Amino acid sequence: MPRRSTLFALGVLLGAGGCANKTEQATRQAWNSALRDQDEDDKDRPGRGSAGKGSSDESGHRSWAELEGSIERLAETLASGVATVDFAEVAEGLCGRPTDPIEQEGTLVYNCDPEPLILIDDEPVVVEIDDSGVVSFIVTNITDDESASFLKQAQTRLANLCAETWTGVPADVENAHEEFYTCPMSSGTMIAVGRFPRDLDANQWHFSLVVLGPG
Repeated sequence: MPRRSTLFALGVLLGAGGCANKTEQATRQAWNSALRDQDEDDKDRPGRGSAGKGSSDESGHRSWAELEGSIERLAETLASGVATVDFAEVAEGLCGRPTDPIEQEGTLVYNCDPEPLILIDDEPVVVEIDDSGVVSFIVTNITDDESASFLKQAQTRLANLCAETWTGVPADVENAHEEFYTCPMSSGTMIAVGRFPRDLDANQWHFSLVVLGPG
């Protein structure tokens, strides 16, 4: 994972002072996870971002409404305690099929292009789940404007799931182009949304929506 992404994760933690240690650790894992191996994976994924839309013609794709429902169900599942969650079952439900995990940094990680597709403005979403209680919905290689639109949509569409208003983490000099917001749900689960540039010169940005189990 690029060092700059690690620094961003650290910045998020510093901006989230007062959170429980478990939440801080999960936030670090979530943002590390969100970019883990994505640079290599993207090379093998056709039709990403401004280079072209997804190649599937399926009409039965899922979008924001279904994503909201998935997050509500995730919150209920995670609220019972991470130790009680069958993450293979969670992954199968989100991916639409059984998915084999790989071990990364001491956790089991499930990564998939879900079936049916989850699309945000025709961009396919990648799902990543790890058994520490972190679930990420990721869109890569989109433009600055697209990532800003996705972030705004997420804050608007998911506001009704938040027990409190969104809290923004101020950008610093190192990460001046990045935006990150969190909100707690009534169950104790945290939602985090953010965007950041992968390559400013190429106008390639990254959007992530992360659900963190309560700690």
